[in-house]
Amino acid sequence: LKVETMQINNAQNQELVALAEQINTNGLKSIPTKSWDLIRKFFRNEVAFTEWRENLLRYTTYLAYKNDMEQNNGKPSSWGASIEDEVMALDDVKDRAFKMSNELLGDYENISEVGKQLREFAIPFWSWSEVNAKRYYRLLKNGFSGKNSSDFTKRLLVAQTAKIPFYALTAAETFGKITLLTMMIQAFNRTVMGDDDDELPEDVKYRPHLTLGKINGKVYYFDRIGALADNLDWLSLDSLFLDAKQLSENQQSLGGYMKKIARAPISKSLNSLNPLIKVPFELTTGRSIYPDAFNSRTIRDKTGYLASTLGLTWPYKAITRTPRNDWDELSNLILYSVDPDEAAYWQTLDKVRQFQTRVLDKHFDGFATTKRGEVLRKLKTAMRYNDKAAVRRYLKEYKQLDGTPTGLKSSLMAMDPLHGLSKEEKKQFMKWITADDRQYLRKAEKYYRELTNKYLK
Repeated sequence: LKVETMQINNAQNQELVALAEQINTNGLKSIPTKSWDLIRKFFRNEVAFTEWRENLLRYTTYLAYKNDMEQNNGKPSSWGASIEDEVMALDDVKDRAFKMSNELLGDYENISEVGKQLREFAIPFWSWSEVNAKRYYRLLKNGFSGKNSSDFTKRLLVAQTAKIPFYALTAAETFGKITLLTMMIQAFNRTVMGDDDDELPEDVKYRPHLTLGKINGKVYYFDRIGALADNLDWLSLDSLFLDAKQLSENQQSLGGYMKKIARAPISKSLNSLNPLIKVPFELTTGRSIYPDAFNSRTIRDKTGYLASTLGLTWPYKAITRTPRNDWDELSNLILYSVDPDEAAYWQTLDKVRQFQTRVLDKHFDGFATTKRGEVLRKLKTAMRYNDKAAVRRYLKEYKQLDGTPTGLKSSLMAMDPLHGLSKEEKKQFMKWITADDRQYLRKAEKYYRELTNKYLK
């Protein structure tokens, strides 16, 4: 692994050196072409590395199954994600090991005919969804039947069959094996990174993630760890702990939760559609169905939305001089980061919308954008990034569009996290939210004051 990684890194470093020499020789005109060539070569190396890594894992699994069967008269001690009769129908131990390894890691060639059609015409990544679901179904089935039980569990079952229910014990072991990594990561988050983990938004904190710590005021983390979360996402069960928390605190009704589960597979399917089908529809309607097809959002910048769909958000922002933090844009290609106060601000805004929808029964269907409104939105973004040059530029544009100081002040005051709630609704909201929500609210108000005070003056 180290040798292969070094070879890839060395190849990329050589390209960087060659690019630098070309720039020095031919001047700045050579940058666009050479940079594009470097990007293409980088992605080719990345694809090759990913394939090599997966093949290495498959080969390692194959050797493990082969050695296991050779020590047990041709029969594996556990069946993984395979069917016993299909495996034992093969005569050669090597063929059995290959089949079991392939099915455990995902047999992308052995998908249904309907799946092949979906993969080709409608849902590009259907292969992953199908093999991942099939793999976990077989892992659970083999686990519950005792075919994947450890020697310790088997001995315990033989010794205490009258005292311990068979399925309860094997189910506990199966779930323990599948969720072991997630539990270990969560234990690390809470014991080692507890303070930093507390500052993450709820939709991150209550899903599988790895908190890496705080640097320069921002918390860095990996999100959506594990293949199991993708299966759970089809029924909105990836947020099970958050939903359970909200149900217990009366922030969500049981009926609303069941409706959410019923809608999840439809929303997941629509958002998995081929971009050649999905994106033109969204651009035509001016509404984005991600992440929830039943709560679409207004697309304010269609060109920017198209760039983000193609993974070109950062170049687009650079070309259009949209306010941004270059370090954040680059680091988000590898991991995620949040400013705790800003995250609390958006968390509170989301909580206010939930309160308006679930308690006040107020529903919002987006809004029409205007040139002046779009400039104000960009102005607020520039303020968040403390980009003073961009703030001056957007203020000038706002004035050219007949914007007034009063309108600007009203727009900034509308950034108040509790904006839109009457005095009585605010009292009701404060009773509805939890102690954790109140901590988020305090940070959100602090963030709002610090952000707007210097500009409102």
